[in-house]
Amino acid sequence: MDIDEELYEGFDENEKRAEEVIRKYGLIPSVENRKEIKELLEYEINNYIEGSSEYLRVLCGMLFCIGNVEDSVLIWQAKMINFDVGCMIDIEFLFGAGIKETLDYIAGKEELAKMRSFLQTYNLEEPINKEEIVERYQKYYESYFSL
Repeated sequence: MDIDEELYEGFDENEKRAEEVIRKYGLIPSVENRKEIKELLEYEINNYIEGSSEYLRVLCGMLFCIGNVEDSVLIWQAKMINFDVGCMIDIEFLFGAGIKETLDYIAGKEELAKMRSFLQTYNLEEPINKEEIVERYQKYYESYFSL
């Protein structure tokens, strides 16, 4: 068994892809990598493979960390792929730019009515603590992949 096989022993393909993208961009990627990460996420949404929820969650977490309000729609699309993926992608990931900024961005956009309706079921009066969410996300994957 070579080193790569030992590293991935017990991981499924989804987990391998998740770790590879983390090693390539880092858990908290630079804004310069945003376009590539968005393209990866768009491809996954359009070519969904059963069992890829961990990989999708990592990509969404990366976009959350970058914090562009426009990405909330793409994260929403990923969250709505199916029930399993929806449970894996944290609701907070929709608010990388902030709650008010995201709600303002989606306001009045007819194609995002379902997203608005869904978000109205949450208490959005309290601001999110982005630093805490990023820290929790980072600790989880550092532990999970022994980074």
